[in-house]
Amino acid sequence: QMTLYYQNLFRILCGLVESALGRAFDYEAVAQDKRCVDGTCVLKQAAFGQELAAEQALADGKMGSFLLLRVVPGMEPVGELVGAIGSAIRESDAAGLVDGDMLYLLMRQAKACDLPIIRERLSAKQIAVEPVDGEDIVALLQHISYTGDGEGGAA
Repeated sequence: QMTLYYQNLFRILCGLVESALGRAFDYEAVAQDKRCVDGTCVLKQAAFGQELAAEQALADGKMGSFLLLRVVPGMEPVGELVGAIGSAIRESDAAGLVDGDMLYLLMRQAKACDLPIIRERLSAKQIAVEPVDGEDIVALLQHISYTGDGEGGAA
């Protein structure tokens, strides 16, 4: 049994938590809009570089694993791929646009043995990928940091 005092106190606390969560979600949405290509979930070059560097650091410390995949350019324009990629990857994965025309997929908690399953899932959406190995990942990270923001103009 709660007294009226505790009921009011509980109601006030619930309101404060609800308000704080609402502001946090709004802030996250604005931050995500700044990091992504307009109208998509695909990260701009600088944001993708930060995500990739963080995953590489975790992998170097043997605390995580990831696969970096390069989307093989096909007949469709990059803009169409950028729009379709959101439904093709998991919520925990990330897609990034480098130099405005190269689309990469960062598959978190994935290993080389998972590649056939990932390829099958992506090919169902008409997306062909090729893995990027360790030396090429380092070169890509250096390229992203060298070119700075390099948001590109695609999509």
